[in-house]
Parts: sequence; structure tokens; C-alpha cells
Amino acid sequence: TMVGGEWLFDGVEAKVAAYVCVLAGLAAAMGGARLAGAALLFAVATYFHFLVGLFWFFAAMALRLAGDRRDLRAAMATTGVFLLLVAPLLVTIAWTRLAADRTVAAAGLLSADIIYSIIRAPQHTSPFLDAAGFAAKWLPGYLLAAGMLLGCAVISRLPEAARLWTVARWLSLLLIYLFLALIAAFFDRDTGILGKFYLFRPASLVLLLWLALAVAALDGLGTRHWLAVRLLALALLAPGFALAVAARITVDVEAQASTEGVELAAFLARAAVPGSVVLIDPQLEFSFLDFERRTELPVLVLWKFIPTNDPEIREWYRRLEFRKALFAEGCAGKGAYPVAFLLTTPEHAATLAQSCGPVFYASARIALLRRGG
Repeated sequence: TMVGGEWLFDGVEAKVAAYVCVLAGLAAAMGGARLAGAALLFAVATYFHFLVGLFWFFAAMALRLAGDRRDLRAAMATTGVFLLLVAPLLVTIAWTRLAADRTVAAAGLLSADIIYSIIRAPQHTSPFLDAAGFAAKWLPGYLLAAGMLLGCAVISRLPEAARLWTVARWLSLLLIYLFLALIAAFFDRDTGILGKFYLFRPASLVLLLWLALAVAALDGLGTRHWLAVRLLALALLAPGFALAVAARITVDVEAQASTEGVELAAFLARAAVPGSVVLIDPQLEFSFLDFERRTELPVLVLWKFIPTNDPEIREWYRRLEFRKALFAEGCAGKGAYPVAFLLTTPEHAATLAQSCGPVFYASARIALLRRGG
């Protein structure tokens, strides 16, 4: 990634499928074919991920117009087709937002925007939480973006790269957008209102497209020994990518090979009443993100999964604060939610058992307490 911690293909999420459709849609928009196919591809991308598909559709129309302004009528017609295709999704999103409880947050409770943007996802949305964080995590990416912008300016003036001028100027606009997003984030640094729009999300695909542009420009220059240069670059970069992929696969394989979750699920299937609510220790959460799927029991709250509508975000935060207090202080006076089981570490269980209830199940790495004994 460049800024905002955004990635394209580092895992399995809906946005991965969206980006595949976006890349195909960009290829269709850049070609001389009719734009109906591009509209369909971007519509599919939007159903996979609303923000990804919507942003890159309009970016693709801008690319088409940058190549030939006479395509304005076709671009407008394509926009109409696209909006018609995604209308059910747009209506659904609008309805869920309007139908949500609009009750103002109680006094003393943080706003949903601050919870979402500044507490939950600052690595994606909030560059200006502190100077040290900006210098370490955001400034390097923006220095890279400045260099990329300069590279686009150079490519757009190279006679040997005339076929790439349109793409270079288009990418320049996208890079300028990222700088404008940074300015907007500065003015929004205390409120987090813009956070839900993930202004920096396009950065990763912009980086990929710029790298493709740079390679195409160098190829067009007819550099001597260009094949050797490409092979050398591949030799230098491939090991890093291969190691990263191997590390990711190793983690996944080890997680699948572990029988801990399977054994716990089998035990709960026999011993737990259907619908029993479980609260997972923050120390164990990322090892049990699949807990509900394995056990068919509800988890009270998980840091990883946050809703999108304001009332649900505030409730999510209340539950997080409840979890934090319970695992730090014990269960005495913590009856706000009907939690039946606590999943924690054996070390933590020894302390919690005094006020929460006995250990109901234990293994080398986990302990399950039945609340209330």
C-alpha cells in the first residue's frame, strides 16, 4: 500500500472480488469498445464493495473522457446505465440509513463518527491523530506520491511515450485527489465525519496502475538490455513478495491444522444452551474470529467487526467498553448484558473465576468460564 493501510489482494474479502471487476472495467473503458460492458463490470464491483465500485466507475469515465472528449454523450449514457444497475443497492443503503434510529447520542457518549474513524479505524482514515504517527505511517507514502506525480508529469511529456500521455495525466489527477483527501482529513481531524467514506482507499490501486505506467514508459523508451533490467527487477522483488505470501499461507495452514477451535465447538454443541451469548477476551479475539460460524453461538462483540449505522456503532462501542471493564475488573456489578460464557486465557481465568464463575472447559491455551456457575 501507499497510504491508509489499504491493500488489494492480501486476504479474502468482498473488496478483492470488487478490485478484480474494477481492473476488468478499466481495461474495457480504455479500449475502443462500447462502454456497456464496463458499466456492467463496475456494477458488479459495486455490489461486492460499494465504495470501491462507485469511486472507480467515475474514475473510469474520467479516463475515457480524458482520451476523447467527444465520448461525453457515451459516458453520460453509460453513467445512466450504471446508476440503473446499482439503483437497488443505492436504495437499500439509503433506506437503512434513513430507517435507523436517529436518536442523538447520550451526553458523555462519543459520536459515532469519532468511534468509527478515530477509535476503530484511524490507520485507514485519520492521518493527523498525532505528529509521530503521521511521520511514521503517512508521510513516507505522500513523499512517494509526490515522486509519482512528478513521474507522471515527465511521462506525459515524453515523445516516446505519446500513447501513455492520457493515462499519465489521468493518474496525475488521481494523485492530486489523494493530496486533496489529506487536506480534507486535516480539517476533519477532530470530528471524523469523513472517515466512513475511506478517502484514501484508492491509493493502493493508484500505486499499482502507476507501476504499470512506469514499466510501459520504460519499455517504450527502447532501453538497451531492457529484458535484463526486467529480469533483475523481478529477481530483486520476487523474494520479498514470495516470503510475504509464504508467511500468510503458513499462518492460515497452522490455523486450519489446529484442533483447538474444533474441540471447543464440539464441547459447546453438547453443553451449551442454543443462543447462549459468549464474550471473548481481547487477547484471544483474532484467533476466534470464526467462533460464531464454528459454534452457532452469538458473540457479544468483536473489535474486528463494526456496524455502519450510527446507533449500532454506539452500541458496539458500549459493548466494547463493557468487555474491557469486565476482563479488567471481573464480573461483579457487570450485568448489563446476558453473557453466559467467557472465553479467555488460563492465566486470566484464574482471576476471573473468583467473580465470574467456574472454569467450564480448558485446554493448553484457552479457558471457558460459565458465568454465574
